[in-house]
Amino acid sequence: MNGDEVPNEVKEAYYVTGYTRCGNVQETDTTPEVKFVFTPLTVSQNAAWESKLISAHSVSQITTVLIEMVMKHIVEWDVTKLVGDGTRTSVDFTQKSEIERMDPYIIAQIAEIIKGSKAIDGAKVKN
Repeated sequence: MNGDEVPNEVKEAYYVTGYTRCGNVQETDTTPEVKFVFTPLTVSQNAAWESKLISAHSVSQITTVLIEMVMKHIVEWDVTKLVGDGTRTSVDFTQKSEIERMDPYIIAQIAEIIKGSKAIDGAKVKN
């Protein structure tokens, strides 16, 4: 991540244009840690994405909906790929063909965080 986008550190229930949050997918035995900045879904955006997911008729269609959501709401991430000369370059989150080649676990975790159905790393529910 290049630091061009500065996520808001203040908790907000109302999202003004440009509001962002940080997300983090934990490292596993087979996948690296992924840090990203995203725009969270508003209630109406969440309803629209849920409607698309509900009307999907196959796992392939559900995957397409999740990829589209990731493409639309990621602002920045630290995902890289190995290129032919042995160097690493950023994976372009605006390109469906790039995201389609990623590990499905990582994309599913990012989508859950964007949707708000998975707590962001470090978030705790207050009693």
